[in-house]
Amino acid sequence: MEDGKVSPPEPFAPRLWTGIRGAVQWSKFVFVPSVPQTQMQGYNWGLISRVDVERGASLQIELNYKQAGWRERFDDPKLGYERLIRSIELPLFTHLYLKSGAMRFYINAGPYVSWIIGDESLSRSKQGTEHTPRAQQRHALPIQNRFIWGLGGGPGISLELGGKHRLEIEGRFLHSLSDIWSNKRVDPYGTSTQMHFGLGVQYLIGW
Repeated sequence: MEDGKVSPPEPFAPRLWTGIRGAVQWSKFVFVPSVPQTQMQGYNWGLISRVDVERGASLQIELNYKQAGWRERFDDPKLGYERLIRSIELPLFTHLYLKSGAMRFYINAGPYVSWIIGDESLSRSKQGTEHTPRAQQRHALPIQNRFIWGLGGGPGISLELGGKHRLEIEGRFLHSLSDIWSNKRVDPYGTSTQMHFGLGVQYLIGW
C-alpha cells in the first residue's frame, strides 16, 4: 500500500504440482449382518499430480498402492482372524484452499476407484476353540468384486518452501460404495463395504 492505496492482488497463473505421498491408515469393513472388529493398520503410498485452476481451487489426481482390510474381534483370546487386501487406488479430488503467507489450509473431496490386486488371510484357533460355522463360511469367501469405488477426502496443511516446493500433512477418510462380496438376497452378507482413515505426509514440486 502506497499513499493510502491498496495494492492490487497478484495476477493468478495456473500451476502444476507433482510429488509423492505416504500415509499410515486404519481400516475396517461395514458388514451386514455386522461382524465385531478392531481397526487394522496398513500403509498407502503413491504419486500426486495437482493443477491450480483458479485462486483457491485445484484439481488433484493420485495413483496409490493401498493396504487395507479388517481384523475380527473375539471374546476368546485364542481365536483370531484378519484379512489384508492390497489395491491400486486412483482418487480424483477437488482441492480447496485458503492461503496465508507461505501456508495453505486446505480440504480435499471427491470420488475414487480402486482395483484389488490381491489379499491374504491370517486365522488363529486352537483345538476346542474353533471358529463358528458362520465365521468359517465368512473366512472362506473369496473376493468377488475387485473393482471398488467410493468417496473420500479430508483436511490438510501445506507449507511452501522456497517458492517451488511444498510439504504437506493431511488427514483422510474414505468410504467405499461398492461391496467386495455379492449382495443378492441368497448371499450371506447384504453389505461388505470398506472404510478407513489415515494420516499422511506429501512432498510436491511446482512447475
